Amino acid sequence: MKSKEKSVTGSRIASVHNGSSLFTGDAGGGESNIRRYIIENDWLEAIVQLPNNLFYNTGITTYIWILSNNKAPHRQGKVQLIDAGQLYRKLRKNLGNKNCEFAPEHIKEIVQVYTSLEAIERQGDDGIASQVFENADFGYYKVTIDRPKRLKAQFTEERIADLRFDKSLREPMTWAYTEFGEEVYTNLAAHEKAILDYCEKNDLSLNAKQAKALTSKDTWQKQLDLLNNATDLLAAMGTAEFSDFNIFKEKVDAALKSKVPNCLLLKRTQS
Repeated sequence: MKSKEKSVTGSRIASVHNGSSLFTGDAGGGESNIRRYIIENDWLEAIVQLPNNLFYNTGITTYIWILSNNKAPHRQGKVQLIDAGQLYRKLRKNLGNKNCEFAPEHIKEIVQVYTSLEAIERQGDDGIASQVFENADFGYYKVTIDRPKRLKAQFTEERIADLRFDKSLREPMTWAYTEFGEEVYTNLAAHEKAILDYCEKNDLSLNAKQAKALTSKDTWQKQLDLLNNATDLLAAMGTAEFSDFNIFKEKVDAALKSKVPNCLLLKRTQS
């Protein structure tokens, strides 16, 4: 654009875009800062929405950005949005994606609305619409607000019951415990084949590491220890629900020190 120092009339540009130039880019990003620079320098006169299927190679909605570095006094500090998307006439034969065009009277109407800076409400489904805004109406800041983490925490029998089983092996462990009861802790080797057969019949597709863990006494004992420790905490804490997680943590820490010093678990639920 020629500056007003080099040209008395300055410059006016009409640029055709798809819709991404209107909204692509978050606040503070490159695209957003380009829009900000244009508006803060009062270069944007108007944006005109065109009908779909107006061009040969695309059917998407397109827009004309009209920029000027020498706005008329009555346009200064203002941006006009013109919706001419319903202003067209159909072609008798499609040309690629193009199936409509502006008639001369449509072009004349758009130019008239633009030059007069009119605000027009569309009547019905057809015709043109226009709104005029202040530059400041398009400005915004994105603010990140940090706040303390909000959790709800509670010990209940239902929640801690899941600790009996490893998360990655929950289904086969649940079946094995239901089928063999406490023997999974005292005589697991006797049921190893039955457990693995269940996994194969039900297409659980365990890898070698998972199969080994499933039939390992250490895995079952570890989960049982977690459950027992959580049960001790439940007895000490009760089933009260805490919305302040800091208070909940203080009470759990106190319970760990006074009642279950070797506890392995701090059970948390989040909502």
